[in-house]
Amino acid sequence: MATRFLCVGCAVLGFLVGLQALGHAQSTRQHREEALRLCGEKNTVGATKLRDAYDQERQPEILFDLGKCQERLGQDDEALQTYRSYLKLPLALRITETKARMVAIEQRQAGQAETDSPTSPPRYVLLPNEPEANACSARCSTTTVCAEPLRKSPNDAMAQNRCFTKEFACLASCPGARVKKGHCPTGQSLRGFRCFEDRTRRALPGLLTPGKF
Repeated sequence: MATRFLCVGCAVLGFLVGLQALGHAQSTRQHREEALRLCGEKNTVGATKLRDAYDQERQPEILFDLGKCQERLGQDDEALQTYRSYLKLPLALRITETKARMVAIEQRQAGQAETDSPTSPPRYVLLPNEPEANACSARCSTTTVCAEPLRKSPNDAMAQNRCFTKEFACLASCPGARVKKGHCPTGQSLRGFRCFEDRTRRALPGLLTPGKF
């Protein structure tokens, strides 16, 4: 009799553990789906959710999704780093696609550096003066610091170009961002918004100084 009760107890315990595992799996899937939706909307919160999900679950495919999300947000350097980390995982399955994405990013970065020219029109991004957008712009200014090169060599100028391009892409990915051509407006037209100009150099080093941030 005692053995029978013991078996029944073990079965019930196993059933409860299974329900708990199923609930956890469903919660993880919903969390991931929500993060991917936000990434599709170019919302940086999606990347944060995916990073948190990977830290908790350590599932390789979540890390791959994070890399795609960072691409979507224009965070190419971060995406490359994420993809490199993904390729080091023993259970990584999407190796061919990951390598192809890395090549595409590197080609895109090289093309961006080559296409910057003195004839490229100026541009700016408007951000709503709201907590979420303000927090995003603060992250952009602290995580992307583009120092003035010590030497005015072409290589240094191109490196600064890439940094400014990354900085602007970060701002353009913030919630409610509006990218426009020209220079930041002033006065009443800025009511409720904050303006950030693209600081990318579009002339030979030493001929132009960066715009205001």
